[in-house]
Amino acid sequence: MESATKLDSNATTNNHVDSPVDGLVSRSIGAIRFASFWLAVALPFAYVPLLATDMTASTAMLVTGLFCLNVLALIVGHGYNNR
Repeated sequence: MESATKLDSNATTNNHVDSPVDGLVSRSIGAIRFASFWLAVALPFAYVPLLATDMTASTAMLVTGLFCLNVLALIVGHGYNNR
């Protein structure tokens, strides 16, 4: 009786067909992770000219915003090229 149950469960899991939407979602997630990873790598270079100038309120807000964007990009891009 157990073998029939195992065959039925294998039949349902093996009949999964990837739809075009699944492929599109997978490629989109990969593209978002790719862009986030490289944004997290490149974004700190934008800090240098901002920190080299006089720190005004608007510059401080811009640096804070860039830092938050960098943290978000690090989180989203963390799984890029993870094998």
